Amino acid sequence: MPSQPFDFDEMFRIQAECEEKLKGTHPTRTTRHRIKSINHLNDHGSKLISNPLAIIAESLLRTYEKARDSVQSVIAKLFPRHEQVIRNDINSSIIGRLTFAELKDYHVPIHHMHIELWAKTRWWQWIKLSQTDTNINGHFELSFDMSVIHRNRIAKTIRFEIYHTDTHHFNEHPTENKAIYRAERLNRLFKTIKINKGDLTGMSYNMGTIPLYYWEYRRDTKLPRVVIKDHDLDAPQKYPKERMDAITTQFIPIELITRKHLSKIKKGKPLTIEEIQSDYPENLTVAMEKVKPGITRSDQWFGDRMINGMYASTLDKDPENPDLYWLYYHWSSYDHRPDYAFNDISMKFSINDEGYFIPQSITLKGPTSPDGSPNSKITLTPQDGQKWEAAKRVARVSGGILTEMDKHFTETHLNTEQYAIAAYRNIRRNPVGAILFPHLRNVVLINHTADKILVKKGGYINRATALTKTGIKKRVSDVLGTLDWKNWSPMKPLSDKHRYALAANLYYEVLESYIHEFFEAHEEDIIAEWHEIYSFSNDLVEHSVEPFLCGHLQKAHKVNPGQGEAAQPEDWYTKENRMDLNLKRPLVSDEFKALSHITTTNVLNKNHQEECDRELTALKKACAYVIFNATFGHYWANSKQYDDIGEIRYSSLGIRLGTDPIGVFGPEQDDSISPDLTISTQMMWWSNMLSKTGYGYIMKNEQGDINPLLIHKLKEKEAAFAELGVDIYTIQSETNI
Repeated sequence: MPSQPFDFDEMFRIQAECEEKLKGTHPTRTTRHRIKSINHLNDHGSKLISNPLAIIAESLLRTYEKARDSVQSVIAKLFPRHEQVIRNDINSSIIGRLTFAELKDYHVPIHHMHIELWAKTRWWQWIKLSQTDTNINGHFELSFDMSVIHRNRIAKTIRFEIYHTDTHHFNEHPTENKAIYRAERLNRLFKTIKINKGDLTGMSYNMGTIPLYYWEYRRDTKLPRVVIKDHDLDAPQKYPKERMDAITTQFIPIELITRKHLSKIKKGKPLTIEEIQSDYPENLTVAMEKVKPGITRSDQWFGDRMINGMYASTLDKDPENPDLYWLYYHWSSYDHRPDYAFNDISMKFSINDEGYFIPQSITLKGPTSPDGSPNSKITLTPQDGQKWEAAKRVARVSGGILTEMDKHFTETHLNTEQYAIAAYRNIRRNPVGAILFPHLRNVVLINHTADKILVKKGGYINRATALTKTGIKKRVSDVLGTLDWKNWSPMKPLSDKHRYALAANLYYEVLESYIHEFFEAHEEDIIAEWHEIYSFSNDLVEHSVEPFLCGHLQKAHKVNPGQGEAAQPEDWYTKENRMDLNLKRPLVSDEFKALSHITTTNVLNKNHQEECDRELTALKKACAYVIFNATFGHYWANSKQYDDIGEIRYSSLGIRLGTDPIGVFGPEQDDSISPDLTISTQMMWWSNMLSKTGYGYIMKNEQGDINPLLIHKLKEKEAAFAELGVDIYTIQSETNI
């Protein structure tokens, strides 16, 4: 039977009531357990401290660490470091050069790294001998007064300390019209090299070339990824303690539910999907179904969630019918398991007089049953009863894995990582770092964890969906090859009910205004330190993947960006929220690259106003793109996962062909179609972990490094965002989960 029609006003009223009811609902944390690290999370049993002896040992370790930190704090207060450089006559110096240590980059200088020279007397008093920054070629010279060392009873070794910049604070500077927030660079100790005092005998001491293992690019993949050999020992960043406290408080109850289910399954005890579902906190679709059964299976709900839910799909005009809109999921060319439905899916939508999106047809290409042909193709409409209902489920599942792999993992996580590596390697003095770093922080850490437990062989995607390890690798590379900052703009709203697109544009307008004012306040320094932007741009382009366009679009647009070609897309093709196909791709070492140069100019001359304006505009656009994807883009794809993939029967990330001859067209209650019991509880683990373990919000500014101007501008638009269903206090400042 066709699904029951529902009134849109009633549907949204029920949705709003359920969302309000579900706010803040979460099981109470069990205090005897804790999670050591986000990197120790695992959907088949995270590294919890649960053994009584282990709990005692862990408690003793924390007591020791607390005592150690207290002693170090007391020593620091008793023997403070005074920043004033002690000198009379400059009669000696230490020279050298900093470069990257990785073999391919050994010749690449590390510019503008801050260096300090410290000594300690035999009475533990600190003396600062000198300080400087490396120049653009990585060279440094620390000039100091040798007599200071001899007359102050200096201990045996001198400390050569290298500092890096990865955070800023903002200081308010009131003006006649408005407050301006100026960025203050904060340096953190990166490496210490001890120099024997006895070696400092002449007028100059040469340390030679000092290679630093600093934000290295991996060489085992073409993807722009950072080297992390051991998450807990050599990662270039570390989570703040507050981040770990938050995930421990929020996620331990979910972890214990999953453990209970896995234990039952292992012991062969009775367990059903319904029992698994009921043990976890209610999600949006479950709550709405309790109010009005069938409402989340309706055509109205399906159309709205595909456009405004987690999926937030980009629609094209239907090439065959300009009155309809087209959404296409292509999967068949990616390596996948034969026991899963992994259809190419074509969906057609209309927009009614009120501006709502209504599904008109769903076409499934590929096997839909255990004995189905790879070439089978079926088109279903709302008149097709049970098959139509099943087709919507297949489309929801396909949209779920596409959102997780394409939009969440690749477009926000991996896309942000490539900008993070290039930024941290190159930006130190330039004020642009102050608006980028708060949104690039920790993404490489969570991506390293995702590699292990989500996408690599044995990871959840590999176990719970049709995609194999080979298929995952190719899909991620292809999607990354479709992303570029240049000429990018948010999704164009197709009606006044297109809430995602309206909210995305509103947020992007806030970013543009914020970035423009920041550049106005810091323009002179941005231009003065333009070499850092030039180096940032070079690293981005050189390490980006090859551009990609699927075969269908290459044929339709007569263009192959992988060969550097540019073309004008067909009129039906939506240009917003996509790579600009009109651009020729940069060529690096005989390989075309997906990312465009932000600048190819090493030095900006502020007297050449036209050139400065052009280069600064490009940098503004790149900053807006990066911050948008790291914040709002990630927030939308991530925070709504429990809404849309938090009910096992409604939508998982994989749907099996089943055992019945009708395959995926069977009812929701067919367990042979749904995920098995293990995958079902792990699916709930994942959707809770992704959507319910938040930390690092723009409006809360937990780390104190977000420009108050951005907070102020979002606050001004709070009501407008609320009308679109966006609570600005839930938008994360960084991609950390």
